[in-house]
Amino acid sequence: EVCVERSRRSVERSLQLAEDFAQLGRAEAVEESRFTAVDLADLMPAAIDEAESQAYKKGITLNLAFAPESALTRGVRDVLFRVFINLLSNAIKYSPADATIHVVVREAGSNVEVSVIDEGPGISAKNQEHLTERFFRPDRGRGRNSGGFGLGLSLTKAYARIMGGSLAYEPGRPKGSVFRLI
Repeated sequence: EVCVERSRRSVERSLQLAEDFAQLGRAEAVEESRFTAVDLADLMPAAIDEAESQAYKKGITLNLAFAPESALTRGVRDVLFRVFINLLSNAIKYSPADATIHVVVREAGSNVEVSVIDEGPGISAKNQEHLTERFFRPDRGRGRNSGGFGLGLSLTKAYARIMGGSLAYEPGRPKGSVFRLI
């Protein structure tokens, strides 16, 4: 029975890795001709709903705030959705139980900026420059069961670049992390 469970977990992780690579490939292959108008006022609540069960297991509250009532951007809706799920999943994974994660959508000049602000331990200065490298995980001491292969932020950066935007990290104040997608 123990062998069967280990095999099942191994298969699940292999399938997840294959899916992560497929998503990364799709994001890097997205052409501007596929972009449509995407209203983040519709997309962000859907992403929050998707991440809610993961947050609930840790007693984490997800708080969504919009500066404009409508935040239109151009992109591929399903890829943008996956990008936001990646950012939310990381924030939940690294935040302590009973924390609050803030998602702030605001206008930034002619662009829209989405910030995901968590209450986790933050990321050391030596690890910050490697955050978007494929397979990089800042906390190598975490067990394999914590999930992830270090591809989520690479995917997010690739898609932001294709859209003419960027992904930025800054330390939270007084703790945590802030990821800004413009």
